[in-house]
Amino acid sequence: FLHSYQSLLWNKAASYRMKKRIAEGETDGMDDAKDSCSSNEDVQVGDLVLIEDKSQKEGGSGTSGLQGKKVKIVTQEDVKNQNYCITDVVLPLLGYKVQYPQNDTKTSFETMLQNDGLTLEHFNNIQDRELALGGDYRKLICRPSDVDFEIKRYFNPLQPLLQTDLMEVHNVPVPPPVTIGRQKQDAMVVDNLQHKENDACNKNDEDEKEQPNKKQNTLLGMVIGFTLPPSSYATIALRELMKRPTSNEYQSKLLLEGDCERNLGKGFD
Repeated sequence: FLHSYQSLLWNKAASYRMKKRIAEGETDGMDDAKDSCSSNEDVQVGDLVLIEDKSQKEGGSGTSGLQGKKVKIVTQEDVKNQNYCITDVVLPLLGYKVQYPQNDTKTSFETMLQNDGLTLEHFNNIQDRELALGGDYRKLICRPSDVDFEIKRYFNPLQPLLQTDLMEVHNVPVPPPVTIGRQKQDAMVVDNLQHKENDACNKNDEDEKEQPNKKQNTLLGMVIGFTLPPSSYATIALRELMKRPTSNEYQSKLLLEGDCERNLGKGFD
């Protein structure tokens, strides 16, 4: 329960920090991944940045834990000299060993705790070692690497576009769809995936106009591969790429209508 509460507060604090970033005129979306150090507005005075993160081989604690991690508070001089990028900014998981941002992001933590009848000091005085929370740090924004994608045209909505583990065990090949395009790229230009998909949709529409008497009934799919650092989630990366909610309520109402699935989720805001 305590670890879930840590995550809940972190998620809310991250949402607060990002909304504040957008409200103050900074760019939204994946575009600023192209050059995340190009603006000194990305990092704010009082933010926490991770300046050391040792691997287990180097004496660190690995994917979770504070051993081998070191943070510092961003100063006005750091902002002026653009010493750090938004991808260096971290937020703490609540605990008695962590530092907190020295700006209104810390205030957001305190307000959330106050709403639950708690303060930061409550977590400094837990005597039971089973319940004590040391805390940790998580990146506010992660940049995926090894980004690779294919856009495929296929006909059956149930047709797998990748070989599942079960298919591999039984040596079942993937039915070959028509590959429209394939590209490997750095995540700094990951937004081009969306442009590529739109181009493919437009191309498919042009094909239909050229052959009005031929029923297409084709679907477009995108197969994406990428690598994320520990404590990051592929579902969230895909949510940011597709700009669609990942909730069960939303996903359960998606419909396959039209060659480019343009009407998926029609009626949602």
